[in-house]
This record gives sequence, C-alpha cells and structure tokens, in this order.
Amino acid sequence: MERNTITTVANLKPGDRFFKVNDKNKKVLQIVEHAPKKTHFRTYKIFCCLVQIIEGRLTPTAKEGYYSPILKDTQVVYLRSTSEVKI
Repeated sequence: MERNTITTVANLKPGDRFFKVNDKNKKVLQIVEHAPKKTHFRTYKIFCCLVQIIEGRLTPTAKEGYYSPILKDTQVVYLRSTSEVKI
C-alpha cells in the first residue's frame, strides 16, 4: 500500500501505522494484535495503540491497558508498516 492512502481499518494488518482522516492533531496509531473483546453492544476484533506508547519502555502487559478498539469501517490515512523490510 502506498503512503498517505485513504483506506479503512479493515484493509490494514498488525504493524501498520495510520492516523484517522478527521483527526486534526494527526495522532499516529498502530494496529496491534489482541484477543477479541465482547461487550453488551458489539464485539471488537481490531485494536490500535498510540505509537508513543508502543515505542516507550513499558512492559507488554502494561501496554495492553492502552489498547483501544477501533471499528473496521473507520476511514484512516495509511502511513507505513513496521513489518516491511528496511534497506
């Protein structure tokens, strides 16, 4: 996927970085793997976290407290993937 492409969260995979289309502050988020969370209203299967928290020096269990669910039809701007081969 090309940088600065408008897409939906459903097209992203774990490790992809993005920001929401309507976010005026352009906070960079990253898709993370997490077990599905079922609430009274819906089941969340996709989770994201702020990049500053991921790159910080928190333990993996502490990071999970900052994971937030995101709907798969949310429009986002794709930035890059952390799993790509860097030359």
